[in-house]
Amino acid sequence: MKYMFGNPWKVRSLAAAGFSILAVAVACGGGNGGSSNGSASSSSSPVPTSSASSEDQVVNKAIQAQNRLRDLTLNTQSDTTQAGRSFTTQAKVEWTSSPERFYARTSSSLSNRQTEVIIDTPTQSTYVKSGASWIKTPAGTGTGSLGSGFLPSLKGDAFKGFKVVGQETVEGKPTWHLSGPMPFTPGSSTATSVPNTTGTLDVWVGRSDYQLVKQVEDLKSSDGGFSLKATVVVDSVNRGLSIDLPVTQ
Repeated sequence: MKYMFGNPWKVRSLAAAGFSILAVAVACGGGNGGSSNGSASSSSSPVPTSSASSEDQVVNKAIQAQNRLRDLTLNTQSDTTQAGRSFTTQAKVEWTSSPERFYARTSSSLSNRQTEVIIDTPTQSTYVKSGASWIKTPAGTGTGSLGSGFLPSLKGDAFKGFKVVGQETVEGKPTWHLSGPMPFTPGSSTATSVPNTTGTLDVWVGRSDYQLVKQVEDLKSSDGGFSLKATVVVDSVNRGLSIDLPVTQ
Protein backbone atom coordinates (compact mmCIF):
# COMPACT_ATOMS: atom_id res chain seq x y z
CA MET A 1 0.00 0.00 0.00
CA LYS A 2 1.14 3.53 -0.64
CA TYR A 3 0.52 6.08 2.12
CA MET A 4 -0.62 9.28 0.49
CA PHE A 5 0.22 11.31 3.58
CA GLY A 6 3.66 9.70 3.91
CA ASN A 7 3.07 8.99 7.60
CA PRO A 8 1.54 5.57 8.43
CA TRP A 9 1.16 6.40 12.14
CA LYS A 10 -0.84 9.49 11.26
CA VAL A 11 -3.17 7.52 9.01
CA ARG A 12 -3.71 4.81 11.63
CA SER A 13 -4.24 7.38 14.37
CA LEU A 14 -6.96 9.03 12.32
CA ALA A 15 -8.51 5.63 11.73
CA ALA A 16 -8.61 5.13 15.48
CA ALA A 17 -10.30 8.50 15.74
CA GLY A 18 -13.22 7.10 13.80
CA PHE A 19 -12.07 7.67 10.26
CA SER A 20 -11.35 4.14 9.14
CA ILE A 21 -13.12 5.03 5.92
CA LEU A 22 -10.78 7.93 5.25
CA ALA A 23 -7.70 5.98 6.29
CA VAL A 24 -8.59 3.18 3.90
CA ALA A 25 -9.14 5.57 1.01
CA VAL A 26 -5.95 7.51 1.71
CA ALA A 27 -3.72 4.52 2.39
CA CYS A 28 -4.82 2.52 -0.62
CA GLY A 29 -5.66 5.23 -3.18
CA GLY A 30 -9.44 5.25 -3.72
CA GLY A 31 -11.03 4.61 -7.08
CA ASN A 32 -14.29 5.25 -8.89
CA GLY A 33 -16.34 2.22 -7.87
CA GLY A 34 -18.40 2.80 -4.75
CA SER A 35 -21.54 4.86 -4.70
CA SER A 36 -22.78 6.75 -1.71
CA ASN A 37 -25.22 9.31 -0.53
CA GLY A 38 -23.39 11.71 1.72
CA SER A 39 -26.30 14.06 2.21
CA ALA A 40 -29.39 13.56 4.29
CA SER A 41 -32.58 15.55 4.26
CA SER A 42 -33.46 17.01 7.64
CA SER A 43 -35.71 19.50 9.36
CA SER A 44 -35.10 20.78 12.85
CA SER A 45 -36.94 22.13 15.85
CA PRO A 46 -35.63 23.71 19.05
CA VAL A 47 -34.54 21.60 21.97
CA PRO A 48 -37.55 21.17 24.26
CA THR A 49 -37.34 22.63 27.73
CA SER A 50 -36.21 19.76 29.92
CA SER A 51 -34.19 18.96 32.98
CA ALA A 52 -30.59 17.83 32.87
CA SER A 53 -31.73 14.39 34.00
CA SER A 54 -34.03 13.92 30.99
CA GLU A 55 -31.23 15.00 28.64
CA ASP A 56 -28.92 12.51 30.31
CA GLN A 57 -31.59 9.85 29.83
CA VAL A 58 -31.62 10.46 26.06
CA VAL A 59 -27.83 10.23 25.88
CA ASN A 60 -27.77 7.08 28.04
CA LYS A 61 -30.39 5.38 25.87
CA ALA A 62 -28.37 6.26 22.77
CA ILE A 63 -25.27 4.75 24.38
CA GLN A 64 -27.17 1.57 25.26
CA ALA A 65 -28.56 1.24 21.73
CA GLN A 66 -25.16 1.71 20.10
CA ASN A 67 -23.53 -0.76 22.46
CA ARG A 68 -26.03 -3.33 21.19
CA LEU A 69 -24.76 -2.89 17.62
CA ARG A 70 -23.94 -6.23 16.01
CA ASP A 71 -23.60 -5.09 12.41
CA LEU A 72 -24.45 -2.20 10.14
CA THR A 73 -24.09 -0.86 6.62
CA LEU A 74 -23.63 2.79 5.76
CA ASN A 75 -22.69 5.29 3.08
CA THR A 76 -20.22 8.06 3.70
CA GLN A 77 -18.75 11.06 1.95
CA SER A 78 -15.71 12.90 3.27
CA ASP A 79 -13.95 16.08 2.17
CA THR A 80 -10.29 16.19 3.14
CA THR A 81 -7.52 18.78 2.97
CA GLN A 82 -3.89 17.91 3.61
CA ALA A 83 -0.93 20.24 3.00
CA GLY A 84 -3.06 22.43 0.74
CA ARG A 85 -4.36 19.54 -1.34
CA SER A 86 -8.07 18.69 -1.24
CA PHE A 87 -9.97 15.60 -2.27
CA THR A 88 -13.31 13.89 -1.79
CA THR A 89 -13.82 10.26 -0.82
CA GLN A 90 -17.03 8.27 -1.03
CA ALA A 91 -17.49 4.81 0.43
CA LYS A 92 -19.93 2.00 0.97
CA VAL A 93 -19.09 0.48 4.34
CA GLU A 94 -20.04 -2.71 6.19
CA TRP A 95 -19.12 -3.45 9.82
CA THR A 96 -19.61 -6.43 12.12
CA SER A 97 -18.88 -6.65 15.84
CA SER A 98 -18.20 -10.38 16.31
CA PRO A 99 -15.75 -10.92 14.85
CA GLU A 100 -15.02 -7.24 14.39
CA ARG A 101 -14.49 -6.68 10.68
CA PHE A 102 -14.67 -3.61 8.50
CA TYR A 103 -15.26 -3.58 4.73
CA ALA A 104 -15.15 -0.52 2.49
CA ARG A 105 -15.54 -0.01 -1.24
CA THR A 106 -14.26 3.46 -1.98
CA SER A 107 -13.99 6.02 -4.71
CA SER A 108 -11.81 9.11 -4.52
CA SER A 109 -11.18 12.21 -6.57
CA LEU A 110 -7.45 11.41 -6.22
CA SER A 111 -7.55 8.54 -8.69
CA ASN A 112 -9.75 6.65 -11.11
CA ARG A 113 -9.39 3.26 -9.43
CA GLN A 114 -11.88 1.41 -7.27
CA THR A 115 -10.51 0.23 -3.95
CA GLU A 116 -11.88 -2.52 -1.71
CA VAL A 117 -10.49 -3.12 1.76
CA ILE A 118 -11.30 -5.52 4.61
CA ILE A 119 -9.82 -4.98 8.07
CA ASP A 120 -9.96 -7.92 10.49
CA THR A 121 -9.39 -6.70 14.04
CA PRO A 122 -8.89 -10.12 15.74
CA THR A 123 -5.96 -11.04 13.46
CA GLN A 124 -4.69 -7.46 13.05
CA SER A 125 -4.81 -7.92 9.27
CA THR A 126 -5.74 -5.75 6.30
CA TYR A 127 -6.88 -7.18 2.97
CA VAL A 128 -6.62 -4.91 -0.07
CA LYS A 129 -8.11 -5.73 -3.47
CA SER A 130 -5.94 -4.66 -6.36
CA GLY A 131 -7.43 -5.55 -9.72
CA ALA A 132 -8.88 -9.04 -9.43
CA SER A 133 -6.64 -10.16 -6.54
CA TRP A 134 -6.65 -9.66 -2.78
CA ILE A 135 -3.41 -8.96 -0.89
CA LYS A 136 -3.04 -9.49 2.87
CA THR A 137 -0.88 -7.20 5.00
CA PRO A 138 -0.47 -6.90 8.79
CA ALA A 139 -2.70 -4.00 9.80
CA GLY A 140 -0.49 -2.96 12.69
CA THR A 141 2.93 -3.21 11.04
CA GLY A 142 4.96 -0.24 12.22
CA THR A 143 1.86 1.42 13.61
CA GLY A 144 1.12 -0.31 16.92
CA SER A 145 -1.86 -2.43 17.84
CA LEU A 146 -5.35 -2.02 16.42
CA GLY A 147 -6.78 -3.83 19.41
CA SER A 148 -9.19 -0.98 20.14
CA GLY A 149 -10.92 -1.82 16.88
CA PHE A 150 -12.33 0.44 14.23
CA LEU A 151 -15.21 2.88 13.95
CA PRO A 152 -15.20 3.92 17.62
CA SER A 153 -17.36 6.92 16.67
CA LEU A 154 -20.15 4.41 16.01
CA LYS A 155 -19.84 2.83 19.44
CA GLY A 156 -22.00 4.05 22.27
CA ASP A 157 -19.28 4.95 24.75
CA ALA A 158 -18.15 7.63 22.30
CA PHE A 159 -21.33 9.54 23.25
CA LYS A 160 -20.48 9.94 26.94
CA GLY A 161 -20.81 13.58 27.95
CA PHE A 162 -22.70 14.53 24.78
CA LYS A 163 -25.46 17.14 24.82
CA VAL A 164 -28.90 17.05 23.22
CA VAL A 165 -29.01 20.01 20.83
CA GLY A 166 -32.29 19.45 19.01
CA GLN A 167 -35.00 17.24 17.55
CA GLU A 168 -34.87 16.78 13.78
CA THR A 169 -36.36 14.66 11.03
CA VAL A 170 -33.50 12.97 9.18
CA GLU A 171 -33.96 10.51 6.32
CA GLY A 172 -37.69 10.62 7.09
CA LYS A 173 -37.17 9.53 10.70
CA PRO A 174 -37.76 11.61 13.87
CA THR A 175 -34.42 11.87 15.67
CA TRP A 176 -32.58 13.32 18.62
CA HIS A 177 -29.56 15.41 17.63
CA LEU A 178 -26.59 14.89 19.97
CA SER A 179 -23.25 16.68 19.82
CA GLY A 180 -19.85 16.33 21.46
CA PRO A 181 -16.12 15.81 20.83
CA MET A 182 -14.78 13.21 18.43
CA PRO A 183 -13.23 10.13 20.06
CA PHE A 184 -9.50 10.50 20.71
CA THR A 185 -9.68 14.31 20.68
CA PRO A 186 -9.54 16.67 23.69
CA GLY A 187 -12.68 16.54 25.83
CA SER A 188 -13.80 13.12 24.64
CA SER A 189 -14.44 10.15 26.92
CA THR A 190 -11.45 8.27 25.51
CA ALA A 191 -8.41 8.17 27.76
CA THR A 192 -5.88 9.11 25.10
CA SER A 193 -5.91 11.62 22.27
CA VAL A 194 -4.22 12.11 18.91
CA PRO A 195 -1.67 14.95 19.29
CA ASN A 196 -2.50 18.39 17.88
CA THR A 197 -5.97 17.26 16.84
CA THR A 198 -9.46 18.58 17.61
CA GLY A 199 -12.81 17.35 16.41
CA THR A 200 -16.58 17.37 16.87
CA LEU A 201 -19.08 14.58 16.36
CA ASP A 202 -22.76 15.27 15.63
CA VAL A 203 -25.04 12.27 15.95
CA TRP A 204 -28.69 11.73 15.04
CA VAL A 205 -30.44 8.77 16.69
CA GLY A 206 -34.03 7.58 16.39
CA ARG A 207 -36.51 9.12 18.83
CA SER A 208 -38.11 5.73 19.51
CA ASP A 209 -35.31 3.16 19.12
CA TYR A 210 -32.24 5.40 19.65
CA GLN A 211 -30.46 3.63 16.79
CA LEU A 212 -27.96 5.59 14.74
CA VAL A 213 -29.36 7.35 11.67
CA LYS A 214 -26.65 9.84 10.71
CA GLN A 215 -23.33 11.28 11.84
CA VAL A 216 -21.26 14.29 10.83
CA GLU A 217 -17.60 14.10 11.86
CA ASP A 218 -15.39 17.21 11.76
CA LEU A 219 -11.67 16.70 12.42
CA LYS A 220 -8.79 19.18 12.27
CA SER A 221 -5.09 18.83 12.98
CA SER A 222 -2.33 21.42 13.11
CA ASP A 223 -0.06 18.67 11.80
CA GLY A 224 0.33 19.39 8.08
CA GLY A 225 -2.82 21.50 7.86
CA PHE A 226 -5.06 18.44 7.92
CA SER A 227 -8.85 18.76 8.03
CA LEU A 228 -11.68 16.35 7.30
CA LYS A 229 -15.46 16.53 7.34
CA ALA A 230 -17.37 13.29 6.85
CA THR A 231 -21.10 12.64 6.59
CA VAL A 232 -22.26 9.13 7.46
CA VAL A 233 -25.77 7.87 6.66
CA VAL A 234 -26.76 4.45 8.03
CA ASP A 235 -28.57 2.03 5.72
CA SER A 236 -29.19 -0.94 8.01
CA VAL A 237 -28.59 -2.06 11.60
CA ASN A 238 -28.45 -5.58 13.09
CA ARG A 239 -29.57 -7.48 10.00
CA GLY A 240 -27.32 -10.50 10.54
CA LEU A 241 -24.57 -9.26 8.24
CA SER A 242 -21.33 -11.25 7.93
CA ILE A 243 -18.05 -10.28 6.25
CA ASP A 244 -16.03 -13.19 4.88
CA LEU A 245 -12.26 -12.96 4.59
CA PRO A 246 -11.04 -13.26 0.99
CA VAL A 247 -8.66 -15.81 -0.48
CA THR A 248 -5.29 -14.16 -1.07
CA GLN A 249 -2.48 -14.91 -3.46
